[in-house]
Amino acid sequence: MLDANENIVSVRDLLDRGETSNIIVMKLTLTPHFCSNDGIITVKVLESYNQQIDSGGISNYVGDAESIFRLGIPLGASTLKKIFGAAGMAGEYEHLATYEETVGGLDQIRAIAGILDEPAMCKVLVSAGLDHIPNPGYMLNGPVLGFTTKFDPSGDKDLTWAEAQAALRLDALRFRAFRATLEQNALHQRAFCDKAGVVNIDGKLEAAIIGGYPVLTDFACTVDENRLMLRYQPDKSGPPYLIPTNKEIQRAIFRARGIYAAKEEATNVYGDQWAEHLLEFTTTDAITEATRESVWMMEQAIGEIANRLLSQTIFQAQPMESWVGPFLPYASIEQ
Repeated sequence: MLDANENIVSVRDLLDRGETSNIIVMKLTLTPHFCSNDGIITVKVLESYNQQIDSGGISNYVGDAESIFRLGIPLGASTLKKIFGAAGMAGEYEHLATYEETVGGLDQIRAIAGILDEPAMCKVLVSAGLDHIPNPGYMLNGPVLGFTTKFDPSGDKDLTWAEAQAALRLDALRFRAFRATLEQNALHQRAFCDKAGVVNIDGKLEAAIIGGYPVLTDFACTVDENRLMLRYQPDKSGPPYLIPTNKEIQRAIFRARGIYAAKEEATNVYGDQWAEHLLEFTTTDAITEATRESVWMMEQAIGEIANRLLSQTIFQAQPMESWVGPFLPYASIEQ
């Protein structure tokens, strides 16, 4: 707090004096943007940021690692993309949109002799807590944790435990304690969502490091950082569908309309300048229609999810049966 003499004091000291204050003083938690003149994070900016952390010049900072928990493998999961990549079928994966198409591709991979013994495939499966190649909708017994970079200029990259510890600038004891906290957080999120009739199949959390101690900074159960899904069982004797409610449905629609394939072709020809040449491989109308359809679908699903999590009707949402039809090809089937 700021006392009457405009000195920063602790709340305890202020109360011990019998004084009050209306001014709270906060120390900002910094990101690499603090070290950038133009707001762009480059490799050099990131190096400067980490050097200042290591030297003690920055004591409160956002760690350069996002934590991930997985409680299942839904359609659109990065694990499926990695499975296709490990089988040498990364290009084919970009053309698969629906559940049936994806399962067809997975069946091709499973038919490859000795595929489970290939080092690349073993690495993908072990990191995901799997001993087989699953179909979309496979549920894990408990959370599988992982880390990716947060500020890397080239995009998200998977990190080993040692790399994540180094990126967060934590000692071994605090990093181990942080991992335990992340696992409990994932279990709490799943239990909370289960009560609300929502499936929280995976999500991300960020960490602010305050005086050497990691603190979770993201809100739990947001549709932005979590893959929240709705169970739908049209056939009571069959397994339930898991209906996606976040940007995954948008990705599926864009994949089905050929937008992702167009991006891949543009990237192959023009590299990092692909966006400037995207319309050579698709049309504005195709992008507009895919955007309109996917936004409408997400609007319905997010309204339903929010009402369930809040335990009251806040958003106007139509009955699920009235809008779920277009989702079904892009849903996972729970196993």
